[in-house]
Amino acid sequence: MTLDPTYTALWILWALLFAVIEGSALAKRSPGNGTLTWNVRKLLALNSRSIWTGRVIAAGFLGWLVFHFMYPK
Repeated sequence: MTLDPTYTALWILWALLFAVIEGSALAKRSPGNGTLTWNVRKLLALNSRSIWTGRVIAAGFLGWLVFHFMYPK
């Protein structure tokens, strides 16, 4: 199996862009600083003890992701 160099370059670009965005958010050092973790927690209401929907969605996605990486087509 060979990798498509165009997609490899795009994934590297995406990773670098993510590093810049996450790094600038971490540099703010304040609550709600805009990191990916903070945004996912806010979007899925993971900080709320009474709402399980976000937790179920997050667990389902992570379960699918692990399965997807372990057993490719």
